[in-house]
Amino acid sequence: MAFRPAQNTHRLLSALNTVNATLVNARATLVQRINGFNAGAITYLKLYDKATAPAETDTPRKTLYIAANTSFDFPFGDGMTFGSGFGYRMTTAAADNSTAAVAAAAVLALNIDYS
Repeated sequence: MAFRPAQNTHRLLSALNTVNATLVNARATLVQRINGFNAGAITYLKLYDKATAPAETDTPRKTLYIAANTSFDFPFGDGMTFGSGFGYRMTTAAADNSTAAVAAAAVLALNIDYS
């Protein structure tokens, strides 16, 4: 797959005191970069290949570990394809079915570049 510059950016300025279940795009999506700052505890950013907002009963396609009190940057090179759609959840526990919410304002300036 040839590199294409991202055409869209999903932004979450500040996490809520939830798992922040979010549907970014309800159709095939190419995610190219995810970055932001984690001002809270260890967080697991779970990425889903689906056309509806993800729930704890869904299995993530990828889980990203975000260390506490640090900035993070996950470039995906030529991109990671999500065929059905793209959504995410954030928890403070690694288990796929975790409902352990992140604290309010724990994750800041989350940016997801995609096309």
